[in-house]
Amino acid sequence: MTSTEWKMPVPSLGDCVLYSNDLRGFSDPAVGWVIGVGDTTISILTFTTAGFVQRNSVHHKSDPDLLGDHGWHELGCWQFTPGTATLRELMQPAKSAEKTNSGRNTADK
Repeated sequence: MTSTEWKMPVPSLGDCVLYSNDLRGFSDPAVGWVIGVGDTTISILTFTTAGFVQRNSVHHKSDPDLLGDHGWHELGCWQFTPGTATLRELMQPAKSAEKTNSGRNTADK
């Protein structure tokens, strides 16, 4: 898959995510919360032993653009926490139902 075909999983503001400086093995991740969402990156407020640290322009760990040397290595990468991923999966049927119902008028109900 090329980087033009790949689409970043889009988190919502406040979603709990994991952040790591290790782009290959995703070792020693820190817990963080999404504070900004862009087209290909997000901003995360991470909780570390030193306190809260804001991380900007963070790519998803599966972003194929991370394979090249673009100077993004020091920015780290992210993925959803297991709990956030599960919640997102459980919410998919509800979102699909909302989209289906949004096109109906009140007489159809």
